[in-house]
Amino acid sequence: MVYLEYKGINTNNLKNINIKIEKNKIICITGPSGSGKSSLAFDTIYQISQSELNQLYGYDNFHNEFSIQEYRNIIPSVALEQNNYNNNPRSTIATYYGIDKLFSKMVSLYNNVPFHRFSFNKLESACKKCKGLGYEFNPDIIKILDYDSTIKDIPFINWRNSEVNYYKQLIEQYCNEINICIDKKFRDLDDIERHNLLYGVSSQKYKIDYKQSGRKRVKTDFYKGPMLRLGEKINKNSLENREIGFIKKEKCSVCNGYRFSNKILKYKLFGKNLGEIYTMELYLLKEWLLQHKNTWEKELYCKSSIEIILNFIDKLTFLKLGYLNLNRAISSLSGGELQRLRLSKILSTQFNNILYVLDEPSAGLHPSEYNSIAKCMLSVIDKENTILFIDHNSYFLDISDNIIALGPKAGKDGGFLVDSVLYRNNSIETIAYKFFQARSYIHIENERYNNIESLSICIPIKSMIGICGVSGSGKTSFVKGILPKYLENLIYTNQKPISGNVYSVVATYTDIMSNIKTLFSKENNVDESMFSFYVNSKGACSACNGKGYITYQSKFDDTFSYRCPECEGKRFNNGALEYTFKNLNIYELLNKTVDELIETFKEVKGNIIDTLIIMKRLGLGYITLLQGVQSLSGGESQRLKLVKALKSKRKDRYIVLDEPFKGLSSNDISNIIKFLYEIVEGDSTVIIVEHNAFALSHCSYLIEFGPESGIYGGKIIYSGNKNGIKDCKESKTRNFLI
Repeated sequence: MVYLEYKGINTNNLKNINIKIEKNKIICITGPSGSGKSSLAFDTIYQISQSELNQLYGYDNFHNEFSIQEYRNIIPSVALEQNNYNNNPRSTIATYYGIDKLFSKMVSLYNNVPFHRFSFNKLESACKKCKGLGYEFNPDIIKILDYDSTIKDIPFINWRNSEVNYYKQLIEQYCNEINICIDKKFRDLDDIERHNLLYGVSSQKYKIDYKQSGRKRVKTDFYKGPMLRLGEKINKNSLENREIGFIKKEKCSVCNGYRFSNKILKYKLFGKNLGEIYTMELYLLKEWLLQHKNTWEKELYCKSSIEIILNFIDKLTFLKLGYLNLNRAISSLSGGELQRLRLSKILSTQFNNILYVLDEPSAGLHPSEYNSIAKCMLSVIDKENTILFIDHNSYFLDISDNIIALGPKAGKDGGFLVDSVLYRNNSIETIAYKFFQARSYIHIENERYNNIESLSICIPIKSMIGICGVSGSGKTSFVKGILPKYLENLIYTNQKPISGNVYSVVATYTDIMSNIKTLFSKENNVDESMFSFYVNSKGACSACNGKGYITYQSKFDDTFSYRCPECEGKRFNNGALEYTFKNLNIYELLNKTVDELIETFKEVKGNIIDTLIIMKRLGLGYITLLQGVQSLSGGESQRLKLVKALKSKRKDRYIVLDEPFKGLSSNDISNIIKFLYEIVEGDSTVIIVEHNAFALSHCSYLIEFGPESGIYGGKIIYSGNKNGIKDCKESKTRNFLI
């Protein structure tokens, strides 16, 4: 029996632990969120294998950040994480896997046209409107318009900014010209009046005297409705950052999302052009190819390519991804979808003696789909490989040969090895179920979006609703494409990584950094810039410009980072660290956990303590304010987004959480559900899109989409009281609920 051995691991919060991994087995790492699972799997075990390979190839290794005393019997490792850092909208499933080259070759030979012309990434072949992206940006009337506002109070939300006085006079003069009463609410206007205000242009310029930022200004301008004005800015590519939130992405009106120009779309293969081929769902693409088997089997240049394509489709269909199409941008995939795409590559290889490190393979899967992933994992083991994965799901824990449990808690209180049996027993937590009777209903009639057609449903208000169904059945399409039309004050959060730069940390993202700088400034009577680590600020380390690390380019042109030797990763210079608040310098304070800071700020009322308490309630008590937002997991990112949303004291909110419990243990889920119950009791509506049976069992109402994915989904299988789903024979969720 051969083991991979790791002794004295101290990476991040791990506490000098020893790990033995039996080869050719499936090993699961589990534990509370923040207990050190990723630190062990990815930051240590995977990185050690990479370090050994780097030495073999002559790469520099001084940037390694794992901490370990000894390891041996190491084998090559491949990491399949869920973080999707591919933000290139031109990278599609077809281009990512080289399938586009196979189809381009066939269309080229079939039509006797040069191969290189069949790429939407070439300017001469791309749609002239969208430049090969397949989509365009347009003003979003739902985000712009406040129907209940009077004209004099400006019903256009994007005009409520520092120039509000300018827009107020502009709209009043225009209404005077076209005879619209400014005391009317927008919803009380007739269709012609609404259109004139949204899209109209005045017949003359108006002289506007207004104040902006305390200064008097004079401007002469035409009135242009917000939809027209924003549309012109989109076309000129001159949008300001604050205006980006008022636009939406839609299928290109010229190429219909096909990405290609008309001169390319005229060339066809078996009666379809490349745009049609790339936008077919994978299982329909397979059906179409097989319909023409008698034709392509006789053509040598088609036969080999199509057999590769069919094999590719079979693997993705097996992994429950048959609802995707080849035109789907990699950047738009969820973490679970991306990981399964990468798994399909593993299934195609004949490598053995490889350690595959996976991040929550159950993510994004309906319980009825677990079996397909389990079979995939077993087939990888059959090739004499080893799988190490992170998960909380009991199904995947049960199929594991060994379980490594970390805990007992998160952050500084985690990082220890704990008894896996005791951990699993303690993770089975029960919470008091609360049923919230709907106060009223929102009626949705005959709506369409993506694979959803003719949808009519009543949505309970001021309750907790769970939306479920198999992957690709229409859940996210419903909450992102349909609900916003009917629900004002809708807050949507998902697990996409938070976008930011090297200076984006938890403190800056949650908007409490400015409050902290003010406290230090007043306490020490110095400029606030002394407590900022931004480049060129008074407090930033000059060696690393406040980044905390130095970048280094190797002889192989690879860029690596290592901790700044001047500030030791603290980001601040020595001058800034001389000043204190509550006997802590700025680095010491920002490097404390949220739990510790609640005690520090318990007597300081305001934004800081309010934010910290919400973070703790959402299970983020173990993170520090100085942690970079780009280092957060998907679940941590989503909960941090939710922190910002919940800081608003406004009632009548509609909070939509897309898979909020991914990566969380039952205990973590229980604590968040208790908090969500309090939010509902505060006159808000909470809607969760989930596969987790434990979470769905604690909702008051359920809406299930199905029956399958893609074109075979998009229908309401069940809608009503949670208990009623048990009698719905079509439901694929009912048998998994608690």
